[in-house]
Amino acid sequence: MALSIVGVDEVPGYGYYEVKVAQENAVRGSGVPYRIVRAAQFFEFVAPVMRRRTPMAGRS
Repeated sequence: MALSIVGVDEVPGYGYYEVKVAQENAVRGSGVPYRIVRAAQFFEFVAPVMRRRTPMAGRS
């Protein structure tokens, strides 16, 4: 079983994702039975997203 990321093949030019795609391809080409689980990475991105958010109108 290989753990990967949802949408990993839809983000070109991001090195970490490119390596995950290469990992998936290596697993597929290995000739042994496999499963690739694409999990959503949400929690580790909450803080950066919240830092970039814009305040709602009428709130400070």
